[in-house]
Amino acid sequence: MSLRRVSRALGSAALAACLAGCASSGGSSSAGARAHRDNSVITSEEMSELHLTNLYEVVERLHPEWLAHHNAATLTTPPGGNASGMTQVQIYLDNQRAGNPDVLKQIPISGARSVRYFDASEAEVRFGNGNLYGAIQVITTGRS
Repeated sequence: MSLRRVSRALGSAALAACLAGCASSGGSSSAGARAHRDNSVITSEEMSELHLTNLYEVVERLHPEWLAHHNAATLTTPPGGNASGMTQVQIYLDNQRAGNPDVLKQIPISGARSVRYFDASEAEVRFGNGNLYGAIQVITTGRS
C-alpha cells in the first residue's frame, strides 16, 4: 500500500470518528463547552450547578481574580480631580452602580441571569470614570 493511500485511510478514519463522536454527544460536550466558554461571563446555568447562596460566593468560587483588592497606595490623583479611594472592582446592577463587592453578598443566585466582568479599560468606557479596577455587572432576572 502506498504512503498516500495510508494517509488517506487514516484521514478518513479520523474524520469518521470525529463525526460519530459529535453525533453521539448531541454536537457538543460539557468539557468542550467549558473549553470555549467566555471567561468574562458567568451564566445562570453555571450558577445553578454550584448550589451556592449568593453571587459573592459564585464569583469567589469561579473567578476570585475578579474580586482582587488593590493597594490604595498605588492610586494617583487624576488630573483636575481627586482620588476616589475606590480600590476595588465596582459592582453594577444592570447599568446602575451599586457599590463594592460586598453588594454581591446580598444578591441571591436566583436574582441574576448573568454576571459579567469588565477590565478597567472596558469598565471606564462602558460605565464612565471611577472604575480603575474594573467592574462586575449583574444582569438581573427582572431586566427585559
